Amino acid sequence: PLSRNQGHPMGTSRSRFRSKAGPIVYISMVVVLIVVIATALMLPPVIDPVLLLILVLLELYIAATPLMTKYTFGDDNISVYVPFQFKEPPASYERVWKVVDTDRSYACLHGLSFNAIQIWYDRGTGHHLCISPKDKKRVLELLRERCPDAEFIYSGDSDL
Repeated sequence: PLSRNQGHPMGTSRSRFRSKAGPIVYISMVVVLIVVIATALMLPPVIDPVLLLILVLLELYIAATPLMTKYTFGDDNISVYVPFQFKEPPASYERVWKVVDTDRSYACLHGLSFNAIQIWYDRGTGHHLCISPKDKKRVLELLRERCPDAEFIYSGDSDL
């Protein structure tokens, strides 16, 4: 079976990738759990069911975020979807000037794993996306194809 955009080297002109969960997600879950339990122990017993409900909802949100975060590589730009957050404006491939493959990204908004890709665009503004796709190698290949003028910096463990 042929795809809609069979002439495109990657199979389709629009590719979507899911996020990879890493220690950031699990550390967040533990911190939320400790805070809610500590708060529940200090408040009167009447409030406990409400706090338990809040705890469950927060834990579900934190656990589901990596499963629901998606990175879409369209014809002209990259967009990131994170559930229940403001939509990040798409980054045009033409404006991407640097792509960094890192395994030590501690401060990425969309990077749900330390093993992430930083995509810098709009030179001089500090604008960048930080993504942590499951299929990192394929995403880097796609970025190299669609951003031929960008500088690519690979981590020491990268096989690209």
